[in-house]
Amino acid sequence: PQRPPALGAASAPRAPSTVDRSRPVLQYQRVAQRDGVFNAELSQLPVWARLGLYGLAALVAAGLFFAAFKGTLFLKERAPGSDSELSGTDG
Repeated sequence: PQRPPALGAASAPRAPSTVDRSRPVLQYQRVAQRDGVFNAELSQLPVWARLGLYGLAALVAAGLFFAAFKGTLFLKERAPGSDSELSGTDG
């Protein structure tokens, strides 16, 4: 009698009995490698590249915050009935 395979032992791959050749098979190995910053995962980039991207993201966020802050101040000054109009003193 044959011995059963040991636990964790790899068994030989079996070919499917029927193969549908009407549809193409997705083959991950054949995908063309594209270059670019947004094509790679952040965890696979070097440390200096990750730090640069994080710094750039922080600068963009700070710029958006500053623009929103200045825009709010600008709109408050132009609003009718603002504090500067009510106080009776100019700038």
